[in-house]
Amino acid sequence: MIKFYELVSSLNSKCFFSPNTWKTRMCLLHKGVQFETIPVTLLDVRGDLAHRSNKPDIYVPAIELPDGQFIYDSFHIAEWLENTYPDQPSLFTGDGQSTNKSHLGHITMGKNYARMIDLGLGASKPEWAVWFDLFFPQLDQLISDEKLSNYFRSDARHGPQGYQKLMSLDRQDLIRRAKMNIQPLVQILQE
Repeated sequence: MIKFYELVSSLNSKCFFSPNTWKTRMCLLHKGVQFETIPVTLLDVRGDLAHRSNKPDIYVPAIELPDGQFIYDSFHIAEWLENTYPDQPSLFTGDGQSTNKSHLGHITMGKNYARMIDLGLGASKPEWAVWFDLFFPQLDQLISDEKLSNYFRSDARHGPQGYQKLMSLDRQDLIRRAKMNIQPLVQILQE
């Protein structure tokens, strides 16, 4: 069975808070794939998961296949699911048809839109940073495990005085920048 590694604020928590892992969970469910959820913290990802996968730069979402192979990144996982389960509804067309029965142009267009969103909303550090900065105080409150909280607030994680800088950012300015960040997507949706 596929193992699906999903980010939690502590191992005692059932609060899965990563939007990227939500995308993968929805893809697995949409394709009707049986999977086991393995909750992991940021420390687990950098420690045990990186060691077991032999990928020091691994991040979540990640899946482990029955043969021990790891795939990570929500888009890479979606492409793997699309290719591995072609008789199930396509992840990229939205028409409910299986990948095998879908028009190739619809799949290509769906993949292009998915990739555009993936690249356009979060590919560059400045674009992604505003979303992280905006939600950082809420993420900080979610982490109840003391060891994980210490790591999350540390200079090793965010650079010298990084935690203090993130907590003191002007929220109204962050909201303004976040709204500007999604304007290209709003224009596409209005057309």
